[in-house]
Amino acid sequence: MNDALSPDAPPTVIASARGRMIFDIASIAIIVALGAFLIYRAWGDWSDPVYNTGRELYIAQQLAAGKTLYRDIAHLNGPISQQINAQLFRTFGPRVSVLTIANLVLLGGLIAMIWWLWRQFADPIAAAVACVVLMTLFALMPGSRGFNFALPYEHEATHGVIGAFIAICLLRMYLTTQRVRWLIVAGCALGFVFLTKFGIFISVLVPIVVGVSASLYATRATRRRTSAHLAALLVPIFVTALIAFSFLLNDLPFRNALAATFGSARWIGNAQLLAMPWYQRWFGVIS
Repeated sequence: MNDALSPDAPPTVIASARGRMIFDIASIAIIVALGAFLIYRAWGDWSDPVYNTGRELYIAQQLAAGKTLYRDIAHLNGPISQQINAQLFRTFGPRVSVLTIANLVLLGGLIAMIWWLWRQFADPIAAAVACVVLMTLFALMPGSRGFNFALPYEHEATHGVIGAFIAICLLRMYLTTQRVRWLIVAGCALGFVFLTKFGIFISVLVPIVVGVSASLYATRATRRRTSAHLAALLVPIFVTALIAFSFLLNDLPFRNALAATFGSARWIGNAQLLAMPWYQRWFGVIS
């Protein structure tokens, strides 16, 4: 969307653009004020050691102290989120407030992306409503006991969602410009998501591939151009995973490093997990 106006634009067009700008400024101010209020209200009431908050803090603290993920500490998901948290602890110290502030900064980026996306394909009102719903019902609820963005039950979930929205924003840029560079960066973002939670990775990879393919089909792209654009999206995912695998090889045997790179995907079809009543209840197999 291009909001730039010509100096010779009619007064009604200029007035409409000014009205949209005023509404944008007002909606952003409301979103920021609401976010500040929710943070103030819920500060210190986001976590619950009975759930997974303690685990998230423990793993990051142990990695910062020199332990090795997957060798000294068992972990079900990909490696990237715990390494990010460990680096935060190495830099700023192992404190709950360090992760809380870092997560709130990331949440601010997610809200900005959602506002921009909804404003692109809908309107400013929809963008403001989407951001308000995200903050009040999902991200900053007091007493949510780990099911929030400030101290989540799994950082792989929040990091994966943020990475997914980065890829979606880059897809929007590609659909607008048809420039391959946006696909390359989107592929890097998808590679990051692959290293968090496999379920989130699949849920964002499939629609993006479909969107790119549909765009190429609509523009009657040649087979060569289609292959080049899809490769620009998919190759960075493989490269990102390969880089992570090479780092894991420094501390783990080949087989363990490969399994760690695939994160939660390695548990697909695991008979022991599928037999657990908790999973069967969530899948609706038992009541």
